[in-house]
Amino acid sequence: MNSEKLIESQRDARERLQRRSRWSHIVPFRGAPRVSFEYFPANPGAGTEKFLQTAQALDALSPEFVSVTYGAGGTSQDRTLGTLAALRQRVASPCASHFTCVGTSEERLQQYLDEIGSLGVRHMVVLRGDEATG
Repeated sequence: MNSEKLIESQRDARERLQRRSRWSHIVPFRGAPRVSFEYFPANPGAGTEKFLQTAQALDALSPEFVSVTYGAGGTSQDRTLGTLAALRQRVASPCASHFTCVGTSEERLQQYLDEIGSLGVRHMVVLRGDEATG
Protein backbone atom coordinates (compact mmCIF):
# COMPACT_ATOMS: atom_id res chain seq x y z
CA MET A 1 0.00 0.00 0.00
CA ASN A 2 1.48 3.35 -0.94
CA SER A 3 1.71 6.22 1.54
CA GLU A 4 -1.21 8.21 0.12
CA LYS A 5 -3.56 5.23 0.30
CA LEU A 6 -2.38 4.50 3.83
CA ILE A 7 -3.12 8.07 4.92
CA GLU A 8 -6.54 7.99 3.27
CA SER A 9 -7.30 4.66 4.93
CA GLN A 10 -6.28 6.03 8.35
CA ARG A 11 -8.44 9.14 7.89
CA ASP A 12 -11.41 6.97 6.91
CA ALA A 13 -10.88 4.79 9.96
CA ARG A 14 -10.67 7.86 12.20
CA GLU A 15 -13.94 9.23 10.79
CA ARG A 16 -15.71 5.87 11.19
CA LEU A 17 -14.50 5.63 14.77
CA GLN A 18 -15.77 9.09 15.51
CA ARG A 19 -19.20 8.37 13.99
CA ARG A 20 -19.77 4.87 15.36
CA SER A 21 -17.86 4.63 18.57
CA ARG A 22 -19.56 2.27 20.97
CA TRP A 23 -18.33 4.56 23.74
CA SER A 24 -19.73 7.79 22.28
CA HIS A 25 -22.79 7.66 24.52
CA ILE A 26 -20.50 7.49 27.59
CA VAL A 27 -17.61 9.73 26.58
CA PRO A 28 -18.52 11.81 23.55
CA PHE A 29 -15.70 12.79 21.23
CA ARG A 30 -14.70 16.40 21.33
CA GLY A 31 -13.24 16.81 17.91
CA ALA A 32 -11.31 14.10 16.17
CA PRO A 33 -10.02 11.08 18.10
CA ARG A 34 -6.44 11.45 19.27
CA VAL A 35 -3.96 8.89 18.02
CA SER A 36 -0.32 8.01 18.44
CA PHE A 37 1.93 5.61 16.57
CA GLU A 38 4.26 3.09 18.16
CA TYR A 39 7.27 1.95 16.17
CA PHE A 40 9.66 -0.93 16.64
CA PRO A 41 13.27 0.20 16.10
CA ALA A 42 14.23 0.13 12.44
CA ASN A 43 16.56 -2.61 11.28
CA PRO A 44 19.84 -1.29 9.94
CA GLY A 45 20.16 -1.32 6.19
CA ALA A 46 17.83 -0.86 3.26
CA GLY A 47 14.63 -1.06 5.32
CA THR A 48 15.50 2.02 7.36
CA GLU A 49 14.71 4.51 4.59
CA LYS A 50 11.38 2.82 3.81
CA PHE A 51 10.51 2.89 7.51
CA LEU A 52 11.31 6.61 7.72
CA GLN A 53 9.25 7.37 4.60
CA THR A 54 6.31 5.52 6.14
CA ALA A 55 6.74 7.40 9.43
CA GLN A 56 6.73 10.69 7.50
CA ALA A 57 3.56 9.69 5.66
CA LEU A 58 1.84 8.77 8.94
CA ASP A 59 3.02 12.03 10.48
CA ALA A 60 0.70 13.81 8.05
CA LEU A 61 -2.15 12.49 10.24
CA SER A 62 -0.88 14.68 13.10
CA PRO A 63 -0.56 12.08 15.84
CA GLU A 64 -0.27 13.33 19.42
CA PHE A 65 3.15 11.67 19.51
CA VAL A 66 5.14 8.78 18.08
CA SER A 67 7.01 6.32 20.27
CA VAL A 68 9.77 3.80 19.75
CA THR A 69 9.79 0.54 21.71
CA TYR A 70 12.68 -0.49 23.91
CA GLY A 71 13.39 -4.21 23.99
CA ALA A 72 13.83 -5.77 27.40
CA GLY A 73 17.09 -7.58 27.91
CA GLY A 74 18.87 -5.59 25.21
CA THR A 75 17.03 -7.05 22.21
CA SER A 76 16.56 -3.67 20.53
CA GLN A 77 17.74 -1.07 23.04
CA ASP A 78 20.66 0.18 20.96
CA ARG A 79 18.51 0.57 17.87
CA THR A 80 15.92 2.54 19.85
CA LEU A 81 18.28 5.50 20.14
CA GLY A 82 19.18 5.42 16.44
CA THR A 83 15.54 5.24 15.45
CA LEU A 84 14.63 8.13 17.76
CA ALA A 85 17.44 10.25 16.33
CA ALA A 86 16.27 9.57 12.76
CA LEU A 87 12.61 10.25 13.60
CA ARG A 88 13.46 13.56 15.28
CA GLN A 89 14.97 14.67 11.97
CA ARG A 90 12.07 13.48 9.80
CA VAL A 91 8.76 14.00 11.66
CA ALA A 92 7.10 17.00 13.27
CA SER A 93 5.26 15.04 15.97
CA PRO A 94 6.78 14.79 19.43
CA CYS A 95 8.85 11.64 19.88
CA ALA A 96 8.77 9.44 22.97
CA SER A 97 10.96 6.55 23.97
CA HIS A 98 9.68 3.45 25.66
CA PHE A 99 11.72 2.31 28.64
CA THR A 100 11.46 -1.09 30.29
CA CYS A 101 12.31 -0.97 34.00
CA VAL A 102 12.59 -4.62 35.00
CA GLY A 103 16.21 -5.52 35.68
CA THR A 104 17.41 -1.93 35.15
CA SER A 105 19.60 -0.10 37.63
CA GLU A 106 19.12 3.52 38.62
CA GLU A 107 22.44 4.28 36.95
CA ARG A 108 21.26 2.79 33.65
CA LEU A 109 18.02 4.78 33.85
CA GLN A 110 19.97 8.00 34.41
CA GLN A 111 22.31 7.15 31.53
CA TYR A 112 19.34 6.52 29.25
CA LEU A 113 17.66 9.77 30.29
CA ASP A 114 20.88 11.58 29.40
CA GLU A 115 21.05 9.77 26.04
CA ILE A 116 17.50 10.58 24.96
CA GLY A 117 17.83 14.09 26.34
CA SER A 118 20.84 14.69 24.10
CA LEU A 119 18.60 13.73 21.15
CA GLY A 120 15.96 16.27 22.17
CA VAL A 121 13.49 13.60 23.29
CA ARG A 122 11.51 14.85 26.27
CA HIS A 123 8.86 12.14 26.62
CA MET A 124 8.94 8.52 27.78
CA VAL A 125 6.53 5.62 27.95
CA VAL A 126 7.76 3.78 31.03
CA LEU A 127 6.82 0.13 31.43
CA ARG A 128 7.51 -2.32 34.17
CA GLY A 129 8.23 -5.13 31.72
CA ASP A 130 8.38 -8.86 32.30
CA GLU A 131 11.13 -10.83 33.98
CA ALA A 132 13.29 -12.77 31.53
CA THR A 133 12.43 -16.46 31.44
CA GLY A 134 14.61 -19.41 30.72
